[in-house]
Amino acid sequence: MNLEDVFKQASEIAHEFGLSLVELDRTNNTLSLRLHIDSELFFHIYANQTKNKLNLALIFKGERLYGHDAEGGKYHLHSFGESDKHIFTDGAKPMREFVLESLKYLDEKSLL
Repeated sequence: MNLEDVFKQASEIAHEFGLSLVELDRTNNTLSLRLHIDSELFFHIYANQTKNKLNLALIFKGERLYGHDAEGGKYHLHSFGESDKHIFTDGAKPMREFVLESLKYLDEKSLL
């Protein structure tokens, strides 16, 4: 995983869906971004190229609504309505797929 590729993908998604992209932090090996829908509703993206890790979260009013991330090299899902539970998956979820799933959920719950 290359940080520039992660940034480019996030930038393309921001443009496609009319989101505001904010780079929070960058080191030689990590990148932390937000894709804002508004001030209280956003996607948090964290990438670590050394660990080949991509963590994705949908945040609303400071709480995770949905997430897909890794601990100890094992990817897992934090599903809608049960964001504290871990459902193990085979690997990283594509960023665009995560955003699409999240936007569908937000639309269904009239949060957009």
